[in-house]
Amino acid sequence: MKRDPAIAALALGAALALVCLPAVRGQTPPLAADQQIGGGFERFIPDQAGEIAWVLKGTMAKFLSRQMIEIGGLLAQSYDPETGDLKIQVDRVIFNSRTNEVSAGDERVTLRREGMVLTGRGIAWDPKAKTVRVMEDIRVLIKEQGNQGLFPL
Repeated sequence: MKRDPAIAALALGAALALVCLPAVRGQTPPLAADQQIGGGFERFIPDQAGEIAWVLKGTMAKFLSRQMIEIGGLLAQSYDPETGDLKIQVDRVIFNSRTNEVSAGDERVTLRREGMVLTGRGIAWDPKAKTVRVMEDIRVLIKEQGNQGLFPL
């Protein structure tokens, strides 16, 4: 069944907003700034057919304000049969629950897709526009046959 990318993007934004829900050990969700959830979290975001479209994992979530959430150790994995699986790893990001945008100024970021690894610093991720922009120090590794890599110099 074909996925609607707009629905998947909205589901991703909604799932990031749900980081405030307790993940383990009966924690209560923070209601104000300067509260945080430790111990890690994991969220599954389904597509329209109920299949897993995204898995989001993090080590912590700290509420900077009612709409700005700092997420530590973010690993976002997308499962899309048309474009291939995608993994996004960032040590620390800021999630804006009003706009559903994710950003990280100078953090190292790694994006992995079959046959490709992209690394750099800083990220601007807009799930609605279906874009992830790496800001600087960008390196791309394209894997060839036999798992050898071609790395542009």
